[in-house]
Amino acid sequence: VLQVVKTNLATTVESSSGAYATVLTSSTITLASASNYLLCFASYNIKLRGNGTTSTPEVYIQLQKADNTALCTNFLYFDLLTNTANRIDMAGCMIGYYTPGSTSEAPLVQYKADQGAIQFKGTDNVSGSGSISSITVVEIEA
Repeated sequence: VLQVVKTNLATTVESSSGAYATVLTSSTITLASASNYLLCFASYNIKLRGNGTTSTPEVYIQLQKADNTALCTNFLYFDLLTNTANRIDMAGCMIGYYTPGSTSEAPLVQYKADQGAIQFKGTDNVSGSGSISSITVVEIEA
């Protein structure tokens, strides 16, 4: 392991859009060699919401390379028992491993809500419990 870079989500964000949007981008990591590997961890603390429109929110979260190539995709679905105003809190993690082929890289996390809405908690919205959504990138020598 040559270096570790961690970036926390500073501000809580929410989306009900069916199009992918970037929620979190890693600080740019400058690799010692273009042949080295990156091990990426994206952890998230989220709320799934019916958003007043559905009792079955469906959302996607993707860990991606800087060129928007998906490393890992999580599909999350929950039945809010017919109440479109309900929400469910949950946390999770995604992991990706690759060689970027260059000495500068900034992996990212994107999200979308095909039904309902998704909220990512940032440092402004964690009060003693739960975790902050973040991305950690580790450079590993080839």
